[in-house]
Amino acid sequence: MPAKAKAQEQQGAEGSQARSLKVLYLHGYEERVSGKQLSLKPRSLMEREDLDVHAPELLVWVTQWNSPLWQVLATPYFHFAVFCAICAGEVVANHGYYTPETGTRLSLTRLPPVQWLSNATGVDAPWFLDDMWVPPVLWLGLMVTLVVVCIFRTEIMVMAVDRSVNTTYNIAKNAVARHKPDVVVGYDWGGGLVFKLLREKVWAGPTIMVSPTQEVLWHTQSKADPSMWHLQLKRPEQVLVAHATNDPISDFTEAKRTYEANNFTLEAIDWPKHNLQILAKDGRLANMVRAVHQIAENLEKNGQDDEPDADPSSGGAGEETGSSST
Repeated sequence: MPAKAKAQEQQGAEGSQARSLKVLYLHGYEERVSGKQLSLKPRSLMEREDLDVHAPELLVWVTQWNSPLWQVLATPYFHFAVFCAICAGEVVANHGYYTPETGTRLSLTRLPPVQWLSNATGVDAPWFLDDMWVPPVLWLGLMVTLVVVCIFRTEIMVMAVDRSVNTTYNIAKNAVARHKPDVVVGYDWGGGLVFKLLREKVWAGPTIMVSPTQEVLWHTQSKADPSMWHLQLKRPEQVLVAHATNDPISDFTEAKRTYEANNFTLEAIDWPKHNLQILAKDGRLANMVRAVHQIAENLEKNGQDDEPDADPSSGGAGEETGSSST
């Protein structure tokens, strides 16, 4: 009996393992898919025993730690900040005097430049910088750099994002080839990559996209050809898109037109944020993975049922067709 029970338990485990779905999760730019502090959506999938989740690090350059930098570069107040920095640099670099007794001092404050900056900001300066004078040529270089960044800030942002998009897309494409998933899930940045995978025919299986941002990642191309995301997939029913009706980043109304043009299944969610963290609750996202995979299986089964059992060019098939027509 113990041996029989053990054999049955092993068969049950093998059956459970056979039912496990391989899921490729492509994360958003602010999400964490490794380490101790996992983001909610990938963690909700990884905690499921019936899902084998592979979530590669996409190496998105625009991440949570440097997104404030992009916000600063994107704001018009950056121009004003650069102007103030240039004025401050000019004051520090050119309004001072030097005596052997006191060293270099600012004319307005009677303090060394670094000490004055320390008093103004409340940040303690190293002792060896107390009497250090900043050469005017360094301030000139700083001012030129800030002006160049200010003028070409848009071009710099586009170049950096484009480079990151190309890198992450190659990682996603290689992950599909290596992992051979049953279902692909993409959120935000990852959702945009999934859209491109579908467009390039790299992936054609059951898919879930959560708040995809393909028109942001490929902004220039999308603006030049808005129809580039009309994919004309063979089985669009197996593509499920979840989108917040009040999404502040990707407009729901415009995105809905793209989904409808592709005949995707749209789940409009009443949620005020782009992240759709509500999908991580009660296994909702995992249930969507199971549902979209079941839809794909049904489509596959129906497609096989529609195919003829015999070769239409054979004689037997011709006789069967003739008899049925009569």
